[in-house]
Amino acid sequence: MHTLPTLALVSALSACVVVPVVNTASPSLACETRTRSLSLEIHSLPAGTTPVVCRGGLQTGTQMCAAGVLAVMAVVTGGSAVVSGSIVMVGNTAHWLEYQGRCGDGYLARAQETFLGTIDAIATLGSRLPDADAPTH
Repeated sequence: MHTLPTLALVSALSACVVVPVVNTASPSLACETRTRSLSLEIHSLPAGTTPVVCRGGLQTGTQMCAAGVLAVMAVVTGGSAVVSGSIVMVGNTAHWLEYQGRCGDGYLARAQETFLGTIDAIATLGSRLPDADAPTH
């Protein structure tokens, strides 16, 4: 008796696909990167795109047919979430690494500046030290 409302609820929740989209807002306009930040969007499947597996083949009842339709929809939704999520993770990792290395306020750029400043300071101190090969009086 309560199977139909449950099937309707599950069907409504699983009738969607997850897709990666490029974020248009840039966190730093001063630094131009080649890669872009990505995020996920959920889109509902249009009416009529639900696969119909009940025509002519399954004669075991409407519950079996409904279970088959829901299983296919769950695979589509779950599969699109896994694939799109993986694309977003890899893309955002590449974007983060590029931002950190290329932009002035990124961690790697600041670390490079600190390192080069330390090398310059050591070179300056080295030029002030007496020459070890020079004779002392």
